[in-house]
Amino acid sequence: MENPFADLIPDFTVFGADFTAWWQKLFVALWAILLIAAGAALLVSFLQMRKATNNNIPGQADEAKSHAMWAGGSVVCLASFGVIMGAILAVAGG
Repeated sequence: MENPFADLIPDFTVFGADFTAWWQKLFVALWAILLIAAGAALLVSFLQMRKATNNNIPGQADEAKSHAMWAGGSVVCLASFGVIMGAILAVAGG
């Protein structure tokens, strides 16, 4: 069966240049806010891990380490989001 959507390409210019500029600015602003929040979460988890280690509380240190790993992964994914999306679109575009 032939792909009926093979020649269709998403085009946001249909709604006008103002809309295109608006959604691009909104997307980049959201991306920046998420990156800042993930970086802040990473710093907070490092501080919590340091505090728990200094106070010799292994349970809290393990929990803070887990939070730091998740926050670090989030920072890496958000920072490389453009590359990841480019690769997905390159593979999907064939």
